[in-house]
Amino acid sequence: MDVIAAINKAIFDYLRDDKTLPGNLVGIMGNKNIHVGRALRSDKFPYITFGIRPFVDPLMPLLGTGTLEFHLWDKNSLMTKINNMRDRLIWLMDLHEFPLSREEGEVKEAEGVRTFFDSSDMIDEEEEFIQHLVILCTVKYI
Repeated sequence: MDVIAAINKAIFDYLRDDKTLPGNLVGIMGNKNIHVGRALRSDKFPYITFGIRPFVDPLMPLLGTGTLEFHLWDKNSLMTKINNMRDRLIWLMDLHEFPLSREEGEVKEAEGVRTFFDSSDMIDEEEEFIQHLVILCTVKYI
């Protein structure tokens, strides 16, 4: 499994299994609609999509970094749910380490990754009551 797929799997499993507090992500959302990459427009709101854009610094090619981008979607006249989703995701992802598993005989590109929260911002949508929020995190190989 390549390193990006391994990171995506680790994050997906972590988010779907968030049972650390009463205000867990699935409890806030009311469903488990978390997707790697894209979701279908027919998916039930709210939902989250995420993906990683890797970056290799030409001056330090052995230090892998990337940008982890979350898109939070909801259809609601109030901002309460999407703001709670944002707050929970930031709490879960900032300074979190994900160990990466490997299959037998596979060379490991990284032992794991650590994520760092960078920013969040709303994106205006044309359709009424559609709320779209983006969270950006930096990912560094460890």
